[in-house]
Amino acid sequence: MNNFKYEDCAFAYSDGTLVIGNSMIERTYTLGEKGLMSSKVSSVKDGHDWVGKDTPLACDFPFCEEGVDMASVSLEGAEEDCLGLSEKHLLVTMTIPYPRHSLKIEWKVFPESPFITTRAYLRGRAVESAAEDGASADADGPTPIEKDTGPQKIAGGNDVIESLPFSVTHMKTTVVSLFDQTDINNHLLQTNTVIPYSRRMNSFSGNAILLDDYVEDKGMLVVKEGPTPAASLNRSGDEFKLQPVTGLRVVGSGIDFSALEDESWHPCYGATVGLDKAAELMGEYRRYCARVRKADPERDMAIMSNTWGDRNQDKAVRDSFIRKEADAAEQLGVDILQIDDGWQKGVTANSALATNGVWEGYYDFDPEFWSVNPEKFPDGLAPLVEYANGKGIDIALWFSPDSTNDFGNWRKDAVTLFDLYEKFGICHFKLDGIKIRSKKSEVNLVNMLHELTVKSGGRITFNMDTTAEIRFGYLYEKEYGMLFLENRYSDWGNYFPHNTLKNLWLLSHLVPPQRFQIEVL
Repeated sequence: MNNFKYEDCAFAYSDGTLVIGNSMIERTYTLGEKGLMSSKVSSVKDGHDWVGKDTPLACDFPFCEEGVDMASVSLEGAEEDCLGLSEKHLLVTMTIPYPRHSLKIEWKVFPESPFITTRAYLRGRAVESAAEDGASADADGPTPIEKDTGPQKIAGGNDVIESLPFSVTHMKTTVVSLFDQTDINNHLLQTNTVIPYSRRMNSFSGNAILLDDYVEDKGMLVVKEGPTPAASLNRSGDEFKLQPVTGLRVVGSGIDFSALEDESWHPCYGATVGLDKAAELMGEYRRYCARVRKADPERDMAIMSNTWGDRNQDKAVRDSFIRKEADAAEQLGVDILQIDDGWQKGVTANSALATNGVWEGYYDFDPEFWSVNPEKFPDGLAPLVEYANGKGIDIALWFSPDSTNDFGNWRKDAVTLFDLYEKFGICHFKLDGIKIRSKKSEVNLVNMLHELTVKSGGRITFNMDTTAEIRFGYLYEKEYGMLFLENRYSDWGNYFPHNTLKNLWLLSHLVPPQRFQIEVL
């Protein structure tokens, strides 16, 4: 397939040149024996091109090698909506075979949007460490300012996930850094605005970088679609390598290159590029996110109460207590009553009732770990769900996917949750205790989310806990759920309403606020 169109979105390929875009933005690439290289990014609505003076920087994607078999490169386009979780958009997929591995690249383009998202996947035999290659590339690294040696090679080595050639003499940059793990962090978005030296390689850590060509009044926003820097896998350095007169590279695929396998696609972290006036781009990206995770008020806009709010952890959780909670929830106008840790037969490490609980390895600890606790709920959950539903309240449950062996039990977890959905009509699950240790962990966890979305027709939804551990954060795999941010309590002296509102305000500069579940005590 050499071309495909969906509404105003389209791609076309001819004689080694690939163009992808819509009525607002276009990306142009050149395909050769070394792989796919970005040659320009264009604002369609005002005709402005971000383009380098000479040739593309380098291959845009992780671990490019010599010797692409051009005849075996495949390219296709399709209309996609990510199981109904996203608005409909164009999905373009290119597969490039190298001598030792294969590279798959996906682009998402939404109608009338100034953004394009790119993501790569790797499959193949084990290859050399990208960090070693990247180290040699970074040897060109930041040159002392007093040594003006002219434009330099943009660093990044083989772990680059995005490469944007352009030449801008006068530029201001704002770097946005996000923080999760809200058990220990209380300032969740920070920005740093600088005017980078144009003849020096500048290195920045963060989740997004806003480039403001203030002479031409043009802006580019580049977002790394991955976890926060603190939670990124196999991170070897700063995410953004910028030299205004040469271009920008986004570094850090998250891949352990020594662990590549023949049969499995390993997803890299992605990147989203958008063009508009600099002052407009943050808001535009927030609206873009609301299309990637389709805004659905019926599904997402709810007031939820949680049973650990009484500060007794799992001690009070039982049928009689939940019924009283439902009575109070009805008076307060609560939509969803979430039963936290303690409804299940198994005991977790967070239990206030026992000291021998676990935080993973649940099925080894007790094969019936996730059955309903018969002592706390002697009649099961069905009468309780019926009682709450009679008051116009849905019941939600806390659940901890088993992180053991890189979520090797994801199929068991999927069966457990789908059984609760089928038996009791429970659609909302808070996912906690997640420990992402590798790309295999990521893949298996997403497999669970994907399977439950498919089997339930999208009715099962997830409330992703971001309070601790290594997790997806705000921007990665965002199609799959809402975000729970904080564990803050007045008796711990760490709950202050102005701090909660501050973090909601800060995060909403980049992330749609309707994705967050924020505590009110």
